[in-house]
Amino acid sequence: MNDFFIWFYEKFVVATIDWLKDNTMGILILLVVAAAAYIFGAKLIKCIVYSIVMHKRGGTTKDKQKRAKTVELLANSIWKALVIVLACVCLVKVFSPSTNISSLIVGLGAVGVAISFGAQSLIKDFLSGLFIITENQYRVGDIIEVAGAGISGAVGRVERVGIRSTTLRDLDGNVHFIPNGSIVHVENKTMGYSLSHFDIQVNPDNDIEKVIEVINKVGEELAVSESWAKKIIEAPHFYRIGDISATAVTMSIVGKTLPADQWQLSSDVKMELFKAFKKAKIKLA
Repeated sequence: MNDFFIWFYEKFVVATIDWLKDNTMGILILLVVAAAAYIFGAKLIKCIVYSIVMHKRGGTTKDKQKRAKTVELLANSIWKALVIVLACVCLVKVFSPSTNISSLIVGLGAVGVAISFGAQSLIKDFLSGLFIITENQYRVGDIIEVAGAGISGAVGRVERVGIRSTTLRDLDGNVHFIPNGSIVHVENKTMGYSLSHFDIQVNPDNDIEKVIEVINKVGEELAVSESWAKKIIEAPHFYRIGDISATAVTMSIVGKTLPADQWQLSSDVKMELFKAFKKAKIKLA
């Protein structure tokens, strides 16, 4: 048994120590370069993406920031994967100098082709993700509703658009991971601008002209208020009369705001209308 340990020590341990003495510096340099490319490459990509996207004409600053964040995440995912693959190939060359890198790359390509035939859904997800980004269908921060194969109307805020999947968080805080290739239809609720649109029902005995006047006044005052002046694009106003019955008149109110602010605007308009109706002695249905 002792002879075996002596043989193992001389054959493997000593040989490994000698090899590390000769190659440690090369391995450290490789790892440092790879780490620097991994970290600083990601920062450089962020600067380039934001510089290009934010200087494009058209669209609001908020829209541009969303698009830049989305493109940055996807580009960084691809960049980091490339750095890891290249670092692994270089390490193979360090550990085995006789290895032909060209043959290795060709072999990896062949393996990739073979894998792609067995994982066509992954390729589909990747290509779909690229189309989603290039066509600007949705961005990180957008609130969307998606439908498709195996998707039962997922609605939520986009937290990430990756190479393979899109991550949504719904109003209950649940996270949905949706393969990009499964998405057939997308409803973007926060693209460009959003509409605050809701109905109220008032008593038919009210002076309708007075009700309309109060609604428009509340919308105009809110549009110039400190909290909403920079967010409201078009002041909330009376839009049309809907259903009429012996007990209620349905009135539609519409306002245009920056993306994703429509729900808070609707809430604030309703609160101010409640106060204004009470002051003007307008009866709700």
